[in-house]
Amino acid sequence: MTNRPIANAFNITNKQGAGAEWNEVGAAFPHNDGNGFNIPLEVIPSTSKITLRYNHTLGESALRTQALIAYAVISRGQTTFWRPIGTATPHADNKGHTLDVFAYPKDGNIVVRAFKEDRIATPDVDQEVEAA
Repeated sequence: MTNRPIANAFNITNKQGAGAEWNEVGAAFPHNDGNGFNIPLEVIPSTSKITLRYNHTLGESALRTQALIAYAVISRGQTTFWRPIGTATPHADNKGHTLDVFAYPKDGNIVVRAFKEDRIATPDVDQEVEAA
């Protein structure tokens, strides 16, 4: 993972009569293999949606146009479990994704990766897989 974020993470709320309010809740840091990113949250958003807006460092990566899966990665001893907690849908302009999550990890770190068959699991069942 690099030290430079590729996107800012926002929680957007609509205030009646005042329009949208964008609150920064974290940033997205790319994985070394280029197939996903971590989103360490500084605060837990007030809604289930997080909007990522990419800066220029992502370039023309295929991640801009892919639907992605959001995971909580849980380590227990030497075993790692990938629990799906939501999806990330690309924006029409390919300048960001909207994360729709149904749970937030206790440590506040969301891992977003391209879909992979061996990571399929229902939300209530942990599945052991190799670390990505």
